[in-house]
Amino acid sequence: MSKKWDYQHNNEDFYCVLFMSRNKDNKDVKNFKPRRQSFLINSFDEIYKHRFIQKFIDFRDEGVNGELSRCYISFNLRDASKVRKELLIDLIEDDNVSLTHMTSRIVSIAMKAGMNKTKRWMFDVDTLDDDKVNAFLKDLESCGYVETDGTTFFETMDSSELLYHSRRTINGYAILVNRGFDTREILKDREDWVTLKRDDLIFVDWDRKD
Repeated sequence: MSKKWDYQHNNEDFYCVLFMSRNKDNKDVKNFKPRRQSFLINSFDEIYKHRFIQKFIDFRDEGVNGELSRCYISFNLRDASKVRKELLIDLIEDDNVSLTHMTSRIVSIAMKAGMNKTKRWMFDVDTLDDDKVNAFLKDLESCGYVETDGTTFFETMDSSELLYHSRRTINGYAILVNRGFDTREILKDREDWVTLKRDDLIFVDWDRKD
């Protein structure tokens, strides 16, 4: 696992976690079948506690030899109060709800539009070209954003300062900003390799079963 992210809070709000192995990453893996597992955590710090790491290792090891697994987490905190209300409505309307799939149902509801507590955005950068990435970051800084590490970024949920945090992914970068802005200029002529996501999952880690 990579650098520690600490974000602590004292309520029931949470993040959604998704482990997955997909066809796109495992085209040549014999006997491969796509898999998914989702659950909830209360802080980014839990990613780096032993029980979280072991969960991802267990998920990886349940796959076949050579299978690549990915780990994602919602980059926005989910609003527990909104999710609870939506879940109650969902349960009332569905008499056949499966209790064994309750966690995945909660995650599905929590990731709906409007269920986020924080207002972070992410630029999904689908290139490893250093010149392109550095030019993008320079333009981001010209908009007033200051680079920070993950710990500072997630601890300053209500900061008036404009912050960004960049993370490597398998095929590029995930660049988070703590608040939105007019992106028309910064995305101009970059639409083919930069995608703006106002609320989604961020890539955290990957591993392959030997």
